[in-house]
Amino acid sequence: MYKAIILSLVMPLMIVSLLYSQWTFYKSYIEERLSKVQSYVAVLLIFCLYQFFIIEFCRSTIDGLYYQYSMAILSFYLSNYMREKYLGHVMLVLAPLFDNFFLYTINDIPAAAMLNFVWEGALLLIICEIFIRIEALPLIYRCTLEFLIVNQIPPLVYFVLPGKYHAMSATYFTFAS
Repeated sequence: MYKAIILSLVMPLMIVSLLYSQWTFYKSYIEERLSKVQSYVAVLLIFCLYQFFIIEFCRSTIDGLYYQYSMAILSFYLSNYMREKYLGHVMLVLAPLFDNFFLYTINDIPAAAMLNFVWEGALLLIICEIFIRIEALPLIYRCTLEFLIVNQIPPLVYFVLPGKYHAMSATYFTFAS
């Protein structure tokens, strides 16, 4: 029950509040005072900090990795409203790299598995580009469908499949696992 509350209530609220703080900081400080290159660096540093926070919070409370691509997906959609149009693309590719590097440094995945960030980032970018170009659906429906595909389906499949099909002993839900 504790894990279900964290997964269904605490994590989405935390991600939305982190994204709101990133947007507010961007609009109130970064956009007005920094050059384009400096703003990219500042936003990417904040993004990496928030990714670390999400990963560590998940590992310490529910002993797994969930919603690790949420900040990247939401930032991708928000980057269309920022002056840095391609910043969302960079975050989509950077999220799997950061996640895999972090899991490698704490010895949860082997070094060879860390290279999965290449195809994970490419797949994430392709999925996001497909969903942003579907103009027939409102943005909220596109974003919801994308979150169902990227964030919720892998853990559900993991729990539904018998134990012999589990790819990893830990409950880290990346595209590779």
